[in-house]
Amino acid sequence: MNKYKIVFIDIDGTLRNSFGKVTKEVKKKIHDLIEKNVKVVLCTGRSRKYATRVAKEVGTSDYVISSNGAEATNLKTGEIIYNYPINRHVVEEIFAYCKQSNINMLINTVKEDYQTIKESDNREYIENIDEVGEDVNQIVLTSMSYNKMLVIPHLFKDKYPNLKLNNSSADLNDKNKKPAKDYYFDYNYDDVSKAKGINELLEYLNISSENSISIGDSYNDIAMCELTGYCVAMGNAIDALKVVANEVTGTNDEDGVATFIDSLL
Repeated sequence: MNKYKIVFIDIDGTLRNSFGKVTKEVKKKIHDLIEKNVKVVLCTGRSRKYATRVAKEVGTSDYVISSNGAEATNLKTGEIIYNYPINRHVVEEIFAYCKQSNINMLINTVKEDYQTIKESDNREYIENIDEVGEDVNQIVLTSMSYNKMLVIPHLFKDKYPNLKLNNSSADLNDKNKKPAKDYYFDYNYDDVSKAKGINELLEYLNISSENSISIGDSYNDIAMCELTGYCVAMGNAIDALKVVANEVTGTNDEDGVATFIDSLL
């Protein structure tokens, strides 16, 4: 126990259960861990604004890594520890493509969340990319159309070589499966990943990766799993993550995060 000083936890499919809730048991175990002077940091593909809201709800430590590792924030001071923006010209071109193709483009910055189709009250609806004045750290493309989404990775790969696909909807691997919500692609600049974000925060906090733990369930969690000193895959995680993890805990509907923390304590 004394070896580990910080735990990085994914949100969707890990911290939250299938109903989108963080249970009282998970919150309690996170609190108990922090009481033992172990930092608990959310590391998510979600935006900074979203991650901050969850961090305050759950009562995690003073830092969040968001947008798949493209940014980290000190919640206590408001300091932006780092961010890796996407080239503005690329953002503008993709914005035009999404408008023409009727694909929703979600835009993450360290200040605000934006969208090109009015689907959520949690994001600012914009009609022109000029309405976004700050750096864009991540774009997420969403659509209910399987055919529209299927062409995007092939189209972007050659046209935008410095753009990295960090995560995607598992439903895109099965065209016969009807998704409960939109298909999605997460895009960041170049070598951005959760591992990159964790490494930056560890340097900022002067903590060795050997003294860190990661807990996740999806494709974008593999990189952080390979960086941290110990890695935990959720019971509902993809097989590729379970293969590289040190152990597999319960599912997100079985309070798997709480189960692991309890064993750690």
